[in-house]
Amino acid sequence: MDIPNLFQDQELPEYELQPGAVCCLIPGERGNLPAMLYTPGGTGPYPTVLLAHGYPGCEQNMDLAQALRRVGFAVMTYHYSGSWGADGDFSFENCLQDTESILTCLMECREKWNLDGDNFFMVGHSMGGFVAAHMLARYEELKAGVLITPFDVGRLYLEGRKDEICRRSLNDVLRCGDGWLRGYSADNLMNALSLPARDFRLSALTDALSQKPILCIGATRDEDTPVSLHCYPLCEAMERVRASTFFYEEFCTNHTLATRRITLCRDVAEFLIHFVN
Repeated sequence: MDIPNLFQDQELPEYELQPGAVCCLIPGERGNLPAMLYTPGGTGPYPTVLLAHGYPGCEQNMDLAQALRRVGFAVMTYHYSGSWGADGDFSFENCLQDTESILTCLMECREKWNLDGDNFFMVGHSMGGFVAAHMLARYEELKAGVLITPFDVGRLYLEGRKDEICRRSLNDVLRCGDGWLRGYSADNLMNALSLPARDFRLSALTDALSQKPILCIGATRDEDTPVSLHCYPLCEAMERVRASTFFYEEFCTNHTLATRRITLCRDVAEFLIHFVN
């Protein structure tokens, strides 16, 4: 694995397996989940990254997927129930279940796709950061992960019970799904958070997350998931449990890191490569 390959094209000898892509319809709890596995070529087996997009998924971070492939990772991207043609209805709980289905498929197909089962990682952006944090806390098979401008939906909901600004912020985010998601209703999504909100908080995962290398990336101009509400509370919680392998970095840019894409690709790749064995 070589960081210089991050931003340059690479020619493999003809006799070596070339980079490729596998289009998949992965069975989930509510039907098929569209997914794409990008493979880096060469002999393998490949360290593997599961890349989770946000809500509703207009920014899919495909530049990051391609960059990670160039340095030697296999990368799987996917869509949640009710989004982008996937079967079923969308909900936050369904997103977690869907991701478990994707992970199970990766683990079961690791020999078929030449994946290194000892080197599985997860990266998530925005709501995908929420999903990634929960998967990293649940699955010991995931060695390390990156949370990019994560959406702490549980915390925002609980803060919204006592703070009108937080409630409006959550409502504004939820209404971004209008027209994009099957089974969508901002009111239904809001109401469905009443029971799991405390467990959904990123800070509720700190004991499990403190056992793994985690990189969290915030953006000071992020109006969708402001660092003061979504990143700093997690950082403080991780500091309280003395998580020695939790790292935080922050850039002066927006929610999608629009002006820091090259830096994002480099930092994520360097972080993950450090934990490949």
